[in-house]
Amino acid sequence: MVSKEMGISSSQLRRLVYIYKNRSEFIELLDKGILTVNQSYLQIQREEKEKQIQP
Repeated sequence: MVSKEMGISSSQLRRLVYIYKNRSEFIELLDKGILTVNQSYLQIQREEKEKQIQP
C-alpha cells in the first residue's frame, strides 16, 4: 500500500527500508543522486558479508 502511494515497487521500498536501517547515511547520497538504491543495497550487503567472514 505504501509503495503504491509512493509510486515505487514493493521491492524498491524494501530495499530503501533495509538501507535506512543499516546505513542511514546512504539516504542522503540517494537524495543527491550519487548512489542508486540498487548500488546502496548491494554495497551494504557486501559489507555485511565481509563482517560475517572476518573472525
